[in-house]
This record gives sequence, C-alpha cells and structure tokens, in this order.
Amino acid sequence: MMTTHSFTLEMYVEEILKKNIIPRTSHERLYLAIQHAMEKNNHHLLYGMDELLEQLLTRYFRPAAKGYDIRKRMLVLIGPPGSGKSTFVQFFKQALSDFTETDQGAVYRIFNCPLHENPLHALPQSLKRTIKSVTGYEVHGELSPLNTHKLTVEWGNDWRKIPVERITISENERRGIGTFLPGDPQVQEISDLMGEVDFSTITDYGSQSHPYAYRYDGELQVGNQGILELQELFKLSPKLLYPLLSVTEEQKYKIPRQAMTHSDLVIIGHSNPEDFEQFFASSENRPLASRMIIQRVPYNLNLDEEVKLYKSKLTEQDLIKIQPFALESLAATVIYSRLQSSRHEMTKLEKISLYQSKQPPYESLKQEFTDEGMDGLDPRLIFHILSMAMANRQEIVTCEYLLHLLSNEIKSDLRFHITEKEKFLTAIEQGKRYFYGEIEHFLLKNFAEIEKDFVEMSTDDYLLNRKEDDGFLTAIHEHFNEKDESIQFKELPEKIKHRICQLSVNQWIFINGDLSKWYKRKMLPKLSKNEHQMNAELEKIIKKYDDS
Repeated sequence: MMTTHSFTLEMYVEEILKKNIIPRTSHERLYLAIQHAMEKNNHHLLYGMDELLEQLLTRYFRPAAKGYDIRKRMLVLIGPPGSGKSTFVQFFKQALSDFTETDQGAVYRIFNCPLHENPLHALPQSLKRTIKSVTGYEVHGELSPLNTHKLTVEWGNDWRKIPVERITISENERRGIGTFLPGDPQVQEISDLMGEVDFSTITDYGSQSHPYAYRYDGELQVGNQGILELQELFKLSPKLLYPLLSVTEEQKYKIPRQAMTHSDLVIIGHSNPEDFEQFFASSENRPLASRMIIQRVPYNLNLDEEVKLYKSKLTEQDLIKIQPFALESLAATVIYSRLQSSRHEMTKLEKISLYQSKQPPYESLKQEFTDEGMDGLDPRLIFHILSMAMANRQEIVTCEYLLHLLSNEIKSDLRFHITEKEKFLTAIEQGKRYFYGEIEHFLLKNFAEIEKDFVEMSTDDYLLNRKEDDGFLTAIHEHFNEKDESIQFKELPEKIKHRICQLSVNQWIFINGDLSKWYKRKMLPKLSKNEHQMNAELEKIIKKYDDS
C-alpha cells in the first residue's frame, strides 16, 4: 500500500470498501493490540498481573472495543507505589506500537497532520453510511477546523484529493501516545493538553482564531488515534480534569476561538490510593466517579511471580552467588506483609502456599478482601536491598543476610510509622520461618529419594495405623478414590508426604542412630555447588532431628 503523498483519501476509501484496509477505533485497536501481545507472550513481564489483565479485558477493553458506552469512560488504575500501574500502561503503549506495524493494526491520518486526524472525517455523510453498511465501522466526528481550512485553500474543496499516509504509533516520536504529568496545581496550563496560540504567526495570519496561527502540540493532539496517559491523575487541577472527562465522554474538545475538534483516544489515568481518597472525599468531585472505570492494582501476592520479578533485576553472576531459597524467603516475607489474615483456619504462610498453587480454597480466599495487597512492602525497597547485597558482598548472599539488610532498612526508614515497622519486622520473622521450612522440605525430599524403600515401608505402616483417622482417610479419598493400602508414597498429597517423611526420618534415627552421619555419607556428596551454600542450615535441621 502506498503511504506517500500520492495516496489520496479517494484511494483510501476504495481500499476500505474492498476490505483491503480495516478502519478501527482507538479502543478496538488497543484491545486487539493487547491480544496480539498476549499471543506473542509479551505480557510475561507483567509479573503476577495475569488475573488483573484479564479483569481489565473483561471490564473495560473488550466492551469498549465493541463500541459499547463504556468507551466513553476514563480508565483509572489505583494502586500503591510500585504496584505496577506504570508497568501496565507501558505494556499497553508497547503493545499498541508493535501492533500498528502489522497490517491488522494499520493507522492512517491526513498527510503530515499534527492532530493525527482520521481522514474519514472529511467524507460526506452518505459515504460514511456506506462504509458502515459495508464494514460495520461507524465514522464518528467531523473534519477539524485546521483541515477544514486546508480543504478549502489547499485541496480545492475536493475531499478526494486529501492526501493520506499510514503511520505507526510511537511514544518517542510523539505520534499516537501522549503523556501528561501534572506539576504544581497553581501553574498547570491547559496548553499542555490542547496546544496554544503561536503568537509569532499572528502578523502573518491576522488573527488568533486562524487555524494556522495555532500550535497543535498538546498531549490531546499527540495521543489522537492512540493513548493518552495521565500520571498522578488526581493531582490535576479541575480546570484540566473536567475538559479531559469531556473528551472521554463526548470525544471532542474546544480549542479557543475554534469550532469543536473531534478526538479518538483511550485515556488511562493512574494514581495512588491516598490521592484518590482525598479527591473523592470532596462531595464536589464525587459525580466524576460515574465517568470513570476504577480498577485496583494491588501488589503481587504470588510467590513464584515475585521471585521472577526479583530475578529480572539481577544478572546471571548475581544469581549464582545467592543461596538457594533465599529469594523465595525474601518474597515470602514481602507477600506476608501484604496479606490479610483469613477467616479460614490457616496461617498467612499457608495462605501464601495456596496463592502460589491456586488450589482450593484459592478462589474463596481471593474474594475475602477486596483491598488485599493494597499495602505492604514496596518492591522498590526490595530492589534497593538486592542492589546493596550484590554490590557489597562478594561471597554467598544468604537468606539471613538479605533479611538482615531489610530489617535495618525498615528500622531506619522515617517513612514508616511504628505500627508499620512492627508489622514488617513480624513479616521478616515469618520469612525466616519459611526459609527453614524450605530447607527441611529439601532434606526430607532427598531422604525420600535416597532411602526410597525405607520410606515406602513407612508409608505402608502409616496407612495401616491411620485407618481410623477420619481426617486422614478423607484426604486420601479426595485424591485417590479410596485406593486404600495399595497407595504408593509418590501418589500422596504433598502435606501427607511431608508428614510421612518426618516420621520416616525419626524411625531411621531410632533404628540406625545419628542422621548427621547419613547426611555426610549419602546426601552431602550428591549436592550441587549451589546447594552446598545451604550446608550450615541443613546441619541445623539435622541436629534438631538427632536431638529430638
């Protein structure tokens, strides 16, 4: 397809009616861009956000793409610092940019137009109706004052001659992605959003109202046919926020001394909970809520995803010197600080395990608290801890060392009040408990592999001796459809396998004596270089078994 000045609106319309080009709204294009990115697994860097992304697709992007009224609402992401709001928006931007390089995501504008205006605005109503009947795409909006003037003076009032070009969305080149970060409310200027009069040209054109005497470089113009990101949304002054909500709802805005200008963009704002609550505490601001789709963006609560996030900030050389289970225990500490105590009979560490495995009652747990994950330790603090550890320690980076650094930072951080510090220090103690639990599990797993026959005998004894244990039989029946005593150790649920391994080790010590000798003779030689980094902790666990 030609994308030079020789490609005209007449030719563009012909290609649309032949269905060689598919015109799309900004919402439909972004929705398809997200789908395209997910198919390519480009969302894998949204650590722990898969469910949240699906919520956004269901609640907002899919219905907006289909043209329902929700497209007239501003999407607002609310979450604590470091929860991933900006990461989400960056994913949307990159997805859209990549998608517009494909034929399915093609974007067209009037040639060299600073407003990135959709050329179809120039069509007569009869042809707009024809396009809708043939393609299903409805052309919203009329030609802007700037291009209406150009139609008269440059294109001889003949819409067919309007030059058209294909563009790709690019944030760096300020094409289809606008970003607005409010400064001091007292000095926020509407011109940052809508552009401003170019006073140097007034003598040439004779009036401030002349379309050529205006600089169309505001973020609304930059983001047309794409995305407008509003950072720190609720720090916007009302004189800016109300026009933005009007753009969202009516898809047009007013440039001073000009007729209305149509705009087609997806407006995405984000903010922290404190600014959100303060803004809506005012009764004057509450009516604005009906014009927004509010989506919570909590901290990640999945341990595996949290560990992936940490690893993404480290080099291969860093990872080699980190003690096994150290990052997992650091992640458990952080997630513990973000969780609320369940009404079910379980500890927070057990809850972490269920959130990790997504096994029942995972779904009911997720429904217990709508605001779970909206506070707790910020991942940025953890990145700081990891940076210090990697830069200042040449030897093994142990779990104890990482949690020691975290404890010191929490105690000295002036941002945390006393109750927060107590909460976070409790989480650190639970992180240590998690670490030693993982070390014990590693020991028991190796014992079961090395002493397989002994553990199978212990399994048979355990099953026979627990036949009257209703709770145990219920667990077995749920998993194995009443297999009775023929069940093998490897078939058992993890919780029961752990219990049998503990009993097996105690029986082995009773029969053979010192477990530490077994460890040095049979297990220690099998450990990898990396696993040797937890030798001291393994010996502590073994001593507890020998002394019990």
